Amino acid sequence: MELLSALEAYGRTDFYPFHMPGHKRNPQFMQLPQTGSIDITEIDGFDNLHHARGILKQAQEKAARVRGCRRAWFLVNGSTCGLLAAIAAATKRGGRILVARNSHKAVYNAIELCGLEPVYLYPQLHEGSGIYKAVDPEQIKALLEKYEGIQAVVITSPTYEGVVSDIKAISHMVHAYGIPLIVDSAHGAHLGYEEHFQPSAESLGADLVIESLHKTLPSMTQTAMLCQCSGRVSDRLLEKYLSMYETSSPSYVMMAAMDQCMSLMKAQGHELFEAFHKRLEDFYNDCQTLKNIRLMQEDDLCSVPGSGFDRSKLVLWVTKAPGMGPWLYDRLREDFHLQLEMASADYALAMTSICDTDQGFERLKAALKALDQELEQKEAGRAGKVEAFYGSETPVMSSSKAAGYTASARPLEDAAGYISSTYLYVYPPGIPLIVPGEEITKEIIALIKGYEQAGLTVLGFEETPESRESDQGKESGEHGKIILCYGKECIR
Repeated sequence: MELLSALEAYGRTDFYPFHMPGHKRNPQFMQLPQTGSIDITEIDGFDNLHHARGILKQAQEKAARVRGCRRAWFLVNGSTCGLLAAIAAATKRGGRILVARNSHKAVYNAIELCGLEPVYLYPQLHEGSGIYKAVDPEQIKALLEKYEGIQAVVITSPTYEGVVSDIKAISHMVHAYGIPLIVDSAHGAHLGYEEHFQPSAESLGADLVIESLHKTLPSMTQTAMLCQCSGRVSDRLLEKYLSMYETSSPSYVMMAAMDQCMSLMKAQGHELFEAFHKRLEDFYNDCQTLKNIRLMQEDDLCSVPGSGFDRSKLVLWVTKAPGMGPWLYDRLREDFHLQLEMASADYALAMTSICDTDQGFERLKAALKALDQELEQKEAGRAGKVEAFYGSETPVMSSSKAAGYTASARPLEDAAGYISSTYLYVYPPGIPLIVPGEEITKEIIALIKGYEQAGLTVLGFEETPESRESDQGKESGEHGKIILCYGKECIR
């Protein structure tokens, strides 16, 4: 079947999207005409994204006003290209950068591309679910005092699971050192429109904020924005690196979707988010009767001072037994036609937005109550409880330095004590378990096995004919996992 036919057939089913994109395929919020009629290039009268002087300049200026920032750039390559450009513009090659270790893989790619030396900050974990808590401002302060020459700080807020860090306190600490704070707010484009939701990073002192409109607002997949909130990072450098990392042929369909989204937020944002808040409030209240599935909230995840929680992320933690996140995810999809965003070992994540319907929430509520009753009779989940999305806290060298060595392929079972030359990660969310330059420890090998036993796919292994023939390499290891690495003797 052709891709278009498959997509059209899926669109005719009753599967409900508790996942991105934020428009939720709701025709009320996606009113673009047939894309063929508006899919153009940089013809007369329609400006040039990389030299915006007309209609695109006006659209981006409107977006900046809506988000309350100094400047905004449309991104058609997702938040990834915004992160790459922001980090490149804020640092000098070979410099140091302070990075929260739960960052998206795009941040690590920027570190490698720019030849940077990362200083890692390790957020606390929620015991039981393994979810990352907020970045502690005191951790940032301690690392800035310990390491000289840090040129920028990068954190993720909100996280995939909705944990929000104290951007105001962190920005004050970072600015005291005269350096910029870059916030990966890919999951926060919807914040700041209504008082019941967390404030935006733009309003709290961040210098550069990268937001994916497509994740949580009514906009098309890949649409995002880079918001500049101060002059600590040069406009000229931002535009220089955006021209490198973003396509020279941006989609006018995507840019029209972003412009339409910003117009909607300007005209009806507060009203739409008020109604959304009411739907969420009712859903959380109704889920209080669940006994074996916990709908996580601020009390669970926000022990770090100043942190908050984005309630639009429905984090469904199966407390009955460890390792049952994939079970919940699969049952909701297969038996109730509710497609969630992702599953981790112990929880599943449903993403919601202003475009969700009352019927969608009612279907999820009924399904959770049915499965909660079923769990009463269940004694144990799958094996493979895991605690973190990353392993080593002792990198041997930076990923950019590691790229200069020649690696060899080894079975994962025999790789303990070697240095990784590759990224291994569970996607989603795309946080590396290990990055080039980190030691492959027995603990990391056990962590990887735990994820696979829990039914999750770990990406980044060297492909073999056997793994290509298996079901996307998901089998628990009969074909053997091969990792690219090298011995410690190569760095002496």
